[in-house]
Amino acid sequence: MHEQLDLEYSYGKAAELILGAKHLLITAGAGMGVDSGLPVFRGNDGFYDSYAGFEKASLNFANVANPHFLLQSPEAFWWFYGQRFELYNQSMPHWGYQIIKSWLYRKDGFVFTSNVDGHFEKIGIAKNKIVECHGSIHFLQCSINCCSSLWRIEELPFSLNKHSCDVTGPLPECPNCGNFARPAIHMFNDAQWNGVRTSLQWDRFDDWQYSIEAKHLIVVEIGAGQAIPTVRIQSEKLGAPIIRINTAKEDAAVENGVSLPVSALEALEGIQRHLVQRAPQFASAV
Repeated sequence: MHEQLDLEYSYGKAAELILGAKHLLITAGAGMGVDSGLPVFRGNDGFYDSYAGFEKASLNFANVANPHFLLQSPEAFWWFYGQRFELYNQSMPHWGYQIIKSWLYRKDGFVFTSNVDGHFEKIGIAKNKIVECHGSIHFLQCSINCCSSLWRIEELPFSLNKHSCDVTGPLPECPNCGNFARPAIHMFNDAQWNGVRTSLQWDRFDDWQYSIEAKHLIVVEIGAGQAIPTVRIQSEKLGAPIIRINTAKEDAAVENGVSLPVSALEALEGIQRHLVQRAPQFASAV
C-alpha cells in the first residue's frame, strides 16, 4: 500500500515536471520494448532464454551480434537478424508510445534511442525528431562498406528454419559489389558500420540541443541500463531533471528528478493519468 502511494506521488511529481517544461527529451533503451513483447538481453541467461540454439554452440550475444560472425556463419548470422527483423516488424508498439507521441505534440521535443526496432517511427513520430544511435534493423548496408549506400528492407529474401539456427533461400547481397549485405546496426567489434544515416540524425539532434533553453528541459528516460550506458550518458549530459523509468530499482535511482521503478507502460500510463487530472487537454489523442 505504501509503495503504491509513493508511486502515485511520483507520478504526480513527474506530471508537474512535464507540465512545467518547454522541451522534452525522450531517451529509451531496451526496456522500452518489453511491454511490446520484445526481449531484453540481460546477460547470457537473458540471451539464451530467447536463443537457446546458440547456448548449445557456446555463442553469446557479443559473439553473434558481430560482423565477424557473418563471415564465419552467414546463415546463422542471418537467422538471428532475420528473426529479430520479423519480430520487430510484426510486433505492435505498446500504448506508451502513443502517450509519448501525444506529449511531443504538445511540447517541443526529441527522441534518442539505442533501440533498432524502428517503433518510434512506426507510431508516427517525425523522422527528423529521432536519433537511433545504434542504427536500424530496417536498413541494410554492404558488409565490407564498399560504398555509402543504405537501402530499406521490407521483407526477408529467405525463410527462417524453426528447428535450427539457419535459413533457406538467398542471403541479402550488396547491389554494388555483390558481397554479403548486413543490417545497418552498430554491432560489437564493428569497424564496418555505415553510420551515415545516424550521423544525419545526430546533426539534427545537435541543432535542436543548441536551439533550446536547457533550464526548461525535462528528460524522460525509459528502460536504459548501465551495462551499455549510451542512453544513460545522453540523459545526464545536459544536467536537466530526469524522470527515470526502470523495473530494476537500483537502475531507476536518480539524484535530480523522479525515480519510477516500474515497467515503461505502467509508468507512462501513471504519468498520463496525473497529467490529465492537472491539464485536461492532455486527454485528447493525437
